Amino acid sequence: MSDESDNVRERIKINAALALSDGDVAVIKEYLTGFSLSLLQRIFISRNNTLANSTFPRVANIKYKLIDFIVSDVFSDKRNMSLSKIDKIISDLENNIFPESVIAWIKNDEEACYFFWWSLVTLEWRDVFRKIRPDNIYLYSNYEVEGENLYVFDTYGISSVISGHKERYKIISMTFNLLPFEKEETNILFSYLSREYKDRKAICKNDVNITSLMKSKDSVDFSIRYLKKKKLFLTGLEPLAETENKYALITQLYLLAKGNGFNELASSLTKAWSQKKIRERKKELDNKTIKPTLGLSKESIKMLNALSKKYELNHVELIDMAVKSLFNDMK
Repeated sequence: MSDESDNVRERIKINAALALSDGDVAVIKEYLTGFSLSLLQRIFISRNNTLANSTFPRVANIKYKLIDFIVSDVFSDKRNMSLSKIDKIISDLENNIFPESVIAWIKNDEEACYFFWWSLVTLEWRDVFRKIRPDNIYLYSNYEVEGENLYVFDTYGISSVISGHKERYKIISMTFNLLPFEKEETNILFSYLSREYKDRKAICKNDVNITSLMKSKDSVDFSIRYLKKKKLFLTGLEPLAETENKYALITQLYLLAKGNGFNELASSLTKAWSQKKIRERKKELDNKTIKPTLGLSKESIKMLNALSKKYELNHVELIDMAVKSLFNDMK
């Protein structure tokens, strides 16, 4: 109750100061310094004009620049300097928060979670604005200026070095909550990423069968090495824990799915894995085959080969049966 009373008194004091100062913007600026950085970012972006959209990455973490813009834009009319203007904007923003329930399904889907996490790791502000506000007259070329925080993760200081499904989901949830847009706009971005995930998954499931590559740790590790050798495995995508290699591989294949030659690449990879398994099987069978140097005559080996072909047994199995049969006859 005390905090609420203090706030009311502070507002009365500022409104009085505004009236006495004949609309001195310094009074408004001082008031806004008490706002959180995230709230100032949301107010800044809510103005949705060319300047706000084009400069956001440069000023997102500089409080006084956000305040300067907000004051010049919201209080451009010196005849109406009431705090009610800011109150109305904040009230609208508080009722327009992106609900976590929209992304909740990712929490139970490790494959989707890995894809969404990487999509956010590599998400640039330029692409965010192009997806959310495509009709804005500004073309967002400013985001190509060297030295700016081009990536969303850079702006918010989010580390991409994490391990585990729970941590990835936490990062996804936090990122969508930090985005300074209204829920309808944030949902546009989420819907776009969802479509990308589902479309790419469909390509890998229907057009190219990658199931055989996910069946074992060996097949997953082989596939990652194969893509690395061809320089097609993105730096930073491989997880800290080997247990997540499967999801890293799936994400990489999904990212490649819409590129030229993906069908050929996937077929080549699947074929390379199959050939490796054939070679390993042949080597295993060769190790079980009796060699001529063990003392068998060429004629005996010829007979073993004929028996092996007819009964679909290897040499060791045939000799084992012969030894048991002779031993039983001896009893």
